Amino acid sequence: MACACRLRSDRPHTVATLLKAAEELRETRPSEPEWIRVLRQVLGATRERSGEALALVIDAHDPSVETTLTPLRRTSSSAWSTKRASWLDLTATQWTSVTDGLDPTHVSLLREGYRLAHEGQSWHARTEVTLGALGEHAYTWLTRLVRAGVELFASADGLEPFTLSHATWDADVDVTTDENGISLRVVARNGEQVLPTPRIDRKAGLLLLDGGTRAARIEGVQALEGFPLGRALTIPAADVAQFRGAWLPSLRRRFVVSSSDGSFDAEARPIVVLVGTVRRDEDGVVVRWWAEYEEGQTLFAHARRAQHGDEAVADLVGRVNAWCGALRSDLWVNIPGAGRIAPWHVPEFLSTFVDRQTIDGLVWDVAEDVRAITVAEDGMGIDPGCRGGGVGLVRSERAPARWRPLAERARGPRGDCARGGIRGGRRRVGAPGRASYPCNGGPARRGPGVDGLDG
Repeated sequence: MACACRLRSDRPHTVATLLKAAEELRETRPSEPEWIRVLRQVLGATRERSGEALALVIDAHDPSVETTLTPLRRTSSSAWSTKRASWLDLTATQWTSVTDGLDPTHVSLLREGYRLAHEGQSWHARTEVTLGALGEHAYTWLTRLVRAGVELFASADGLEPFTLSHATWDADVDVTTDENGISLRVVARNGEQVLPTPRIDRKAGLLLLDGGTRAARIEGVQALEGFPLGRALTIPAADVAQFRGAWLPSLRRRFVVSSSDGSFDAEARPIVVLVGTVRRDEDGVVVRWWAEYEEGQTLFAHARRAQHGDEAVADLVGRVNAWCGALRSDLWVNIPGAGRIAPWHVPEFLSTFVDRQTIDGLVWDVAEDVRAITVAEDGMGIDPGCRGGGVGLVRSERAPARWRPLAERARGPRGDCARGGIRGGRRRVGAPGRASYPCNGGPARRGPGVDGLDG
């Protein structure tokens, strides 16, 4: 550049001219938008790789086998290959020449996945890594690979991509009914979208979609440990009432229970009856409680539901306690407590609560040997109308203030009142042969017509 000044070199006018031209050039060139600068920094578009990239194959095509993970690297022809990219090649530190030229970030992440997959396992193949072996770390680790630029493929040829979904699904329970009973099946739900037969990797907590080419997180699977994922859990028709009464309330508290075909209404209340059994034992007379459920043609009696009932039982228990407490609070013990009755109060208890018009849903089951107890001014005795004799209480002449069991039974065959039977005077509580559970936690005993209620 020529200059008219007298200086032969280091001309300041030449420098000033160049600076002015650069300034004018910057003003005329359009500036890069902020969003481009931010995304370029976040996505690493300007980062130059310090080595060759790696890829990972997630082979989930066959549902009958575990999903395997296989690393890939580029060949000289830029095609993806498993040569010199095995787990042993990438993790064996003594063979550093194998990993020379590879992206160190990719190598580090794959080594971390290998370590996570083999931690805590009593036995494993050194050359293999499965999706389930990663456990709860699977989704987080795969996400880090993607962010670091490691490509995921569904096949070893590198042509079919494997995608991580950002949606989170829920594992819920679907219930359907037919003439054979009830079928429970685990379904995957994402808002209004429901997969009736999901493919779930229980160990990894992942839902595999689109034939094993996409994966998403699924929550609630760990709480379903032991529940079959690939088939339905069948409840026979004869056990439907038991399922409704004993298991459905707890199931609904932990999971969303729905019916894909509308054949089952989880919110419907079954017919519930509260049964008060009045029996004699070695200490006197005791009242225990049962909740009885009806579902179709099946019947189920459950003692625990009378203590820790669902909404239907709780409502009935509240009404019974209020009604009976208003009649005689001094004789009544609120349900679920087992009420022990002094023998000399038995006739009064029966006349106050049992032998009168009661509220809907309350049924009494009084043994005949309890009804045989009578109270008179000169003591207690046995109603002679009790078949088979029976056992009563009499006042002791030697100890007027005490009551003792009459040790002798009337001669003759062992009758209903002697064994606390329930024939005549109460409707049947349970189907013959069905097991029941006593409120006091003792062993279940079968009665002549009602299981577990004969005391």
